[in-house]
Amino acid sequence: MLSQRHLWAYLVVVCLSLSTAISAVQAQVDVSRWHPFTTLNGLVDNSVNAVLQDRYGVLWFGTNAGVSRFDGSFTTLTDIPALDSGVLTIYEMADGTLWLGTNNGAVRYAPATQEWEVLTHDQGMASNQVRSILADREGHLWFGTNEGVSQYDPANGEWRTFTTADGLSHNTVNAIALGPD
Repeated sequence: MLSQRHLWAYLVVVCLSLSTAISAVQAQVDVSRWHPFTTLNGLVDNSVNAVLQDRYGVLWFGTNAGVSRFDGSFTTLTDIPALDSGVLTIYEMADGTLWLGTNNGAVRYAPATQEWEVLTHDQGMASNQVRSILADREGHLWFGTNEGVSQYDPANGEWRTFTTADGLSHNTVNAIALGPD
């Protein structure tokens, strides 16, 4: 059994530990360190659907009115018509290429060269509404849409689409994850 002196010492240690832990948590959620970005700062729209920080630390914001790039100041990509329909997801490839899922197809954008290409239902994608994007280990791209999942092989330009007829529980696919080997 603990003596009264040991009990008091134990309580002091617990209180000091809790005090330190609470201070650490408060420091991590210091609201004064948050900096909201809005159209007043240069963001193309206040409704943000996706955020990505690329390999260079640049922030990309997918909004209902397009995509904004932030590297200390905002730049909005305006020369890619599909982006005006709304950007739902952003994915960065190993080579730095960005894929942007929109309501009007998937946009491949190479920031280094500013080259872009739009892939749509006309080329073989299940739907133009692209909600999620992922590249697998073999280099195939997977696009989650509101009409199923499409797999694209950039090496040969071939498409495969999977729907509820192929075993999906629902055709609307909001997220795609790569499992372990």
